[in-house]
Amino acid sequence: MKTGHLSVDDTTLIARLKAGDMDAFSALYLRHKDPLYTYCLRFGLGKNDSQDIVHDTFLRARERATTLNDSSSFRSWLLSIARNIIFNRKRNDHLVFGESAEIASTEDDPLTLVVQQDGTNAIWSSIAALEPLSREMLELRIVQGLSYREIAALTGVTGETVRTRLYRARKTIMEHLHRKEGNER
Repeated sequence: MKTGHLSVDDTTLIARLKAGDMDAFSALYLRHKDPLYTYCLRFGLGKNDSQDIVHDTFLRARERATTLNDSSSFRSWLLSIARNIIFNRKRNDHLVFGESAEIASTEDDPLTLVVQQDGTNAIWSSIAALEPLSREMLELRIVQGLSYREIAALTGVTGETVRTRLYRARKTIMEHLHRKEGNER
């Protein structure tokens, strides 16, 4: 693969992919595979299942690249494909969600690294206590960097619902951390 592809934006790479440039696909894969893998781990999937989901997601993305209308939303489109694969496999009992403890043990996850550097798992226990959709929205906003609009489209709720759930999730985490801090004194 040409190294120049790594500095090219997603929109240009997608246009090249639609024209049949497999180097562009490789560049998109290298750019997005780790965040997608982290997203899968956040569902409580094991490492092998997460790798399978990432692989299948990119296969579908390559097959359906010509259907992507808004190239600027490539990341949210990928996450949507992965989310659909996860829920379809779960529905068909081909996938088992793990415990949130597994999520906290992922050494490749940037949020885990921050928590480990901070020397506490209090944040993880606070996040793990959240309702699953709120936890997913928090992941999409903070780790994946998606906008409220992109999260709404991905999860099938309104932008206002995303805003409200994220506000409540942050508030719950802060309350949990303050309680924990008070118990340690």
